[in-house]
Amino acid sequence: MDTLKAIAVSFHTADELSAAKAKLQKTAENVGIDGLRRLKKSAGHNKAKAEADDIITILQLADEQKLLNRLPSYVAANIDRLPTTPLESMDVVILAKKLHLLDQRLNDKCEQLEMRLKLLESCHPTPQLASSSSAAADQYTIRYEMLF
Repeated sequence: MDTLKAIAVSFHTADELSAAKAKLQKTAENVGIDGLRRLKKSAGHNKAKAEADDIITILQLADEQKLLNRLPSYVAANIDRLPTTPLESMDVVILAKKLHLLDQRLNDKCEQLEMRLKLLESCHPTPQLASSSSAAADQYTIRYEMLF
């Protein structure tokens, strides 16, 4: 949520956030979200941050009450005004997904190899080293004795 808040505050003006909060609050009241207190208009130096906090509070209440699907979908009127996520944030998300997929594939391959090994061991049991080496030594001794 902190990333979303930081993007909203860095991109939108305090007045834009105030207008968005007013629309969202009215819609949330009509939907019947419980615990929604009357959010007052923010002012001062941190107005944009306070408005973004209020918007996130409304969305969290809707989410907790499983009412997000009753809220309308808001879309950008002008996609040229959409904020971009910093590349370093996207890289981390992409890398985390790739790492998760790689870990999953590695675990699957390990399970397949273990199954194959068990199958091979059940079809072709390997002789014990101690008994096989003593049997080989016995055969060598017998052959050696036959020579003399």
